[in-house]
Amino acid sequence: MFSALKGASDQRNEIIEQAHKVAGDDFKDNLNNRLFFHSDCHEGGYAKHSSALLAFLKSFATTNPAMPLDPVYTSKSMFAVLSLMEQGAWPYRRTLFIHTGGLQGWRGYSDASNPFSLT
Repeated sequence: MFSALKGASDQRNEIIEQAHKVAGDDFKDNLNNRLFFHSDCHEGGYAKHSSALLAFLKSFATTNPAMPLDPVYTSKSMFAVLSLMEQGAWPYRRTLFIHTGGLQGWRGYSDASNPFSLT
């Protein structure tokens, strides 16, 4: 899991606790051993962008124009996953990345700052 929130390192425990309430002890133990939480992917905080993230967005938009990323969550997650892969720190041979939306977040930015904008 990747958090877009600065200072969100405690979210992992909260998520596992909620899963325990819903599914019981067996699920909690399984999730606790399999959930990897990355709380350092906020790129400056909620809806903020580092220069590295902005450069990534421009490059990603050029190579993947039909797969726009939102500016708040998905862009930071994709940036983190691909960065970890490039560093050789991603432990998986295959990865399924589920884009859950959020593209409306671009409405708060000018078209000039949106690398996926068609205008």
